[in-house]
Amino acid sequence: MGDVVVLWIHLLAVTLWIGPQVFLFAAAIPAIRTVDDAETRARLTKIMTSRFGYIGGGAMVVIVITGVVNLYNIDAYSVSALISGDDDLRFTRIFWEKMTLVALTIVLTAVHSMFIGPRQMRLSQQANPDQAEMRNTRRLSIALSGVGLLASVGALYLGAALGHHEYSFVPD
Repeated sequence: MGDVVVLWIHLLAVTLWIGPQVFLFAAAIPAIRTVDDAETRARLTKIMTSRFGYIGGGAMVVIVITGVVNLYNIDAYSVSALISGDDDLRFTRIFWEKMTLVALTIVLTAVHSMFIGPRQMRLSQQANPDQAEMRNTRRLSIALSGVGLLASVGALYLGAALGHHEYSFVPD
């Protein structure tokens, strides 16, 4: 029963990671861009993205912890055999592909949160910002967010493939 609870918590955390990404990318940020008043637009953006940061950051910590626990909950296989490929299982390849996408998601989110987002905020708060720089920063923001979202969804798919043992526990 404990295995199911840990898996449920893992999936709940993944939902809390991907759901707000979709909402911000497809709904909130495009809607906020329609606000004419620059000060209000900047305040709304800061509130939305900082709240996502709290939810998303907490979710990512839970995802990593429960992911490790889930790996140790797999019966009949040692963790080292699963991730090192000792048995040449398809699981090994899928696991490392998933970890690559998770790492990419974390890196893109960190770059956006620490550099691109603050740069956008600084530009939006300037009296006469360079419009070309604003446009290029916005495009970079959209690209990073879009690729990060696709990487998250890809990692979710690979997680489902890992969990389907009739598929993942066979030679690759």
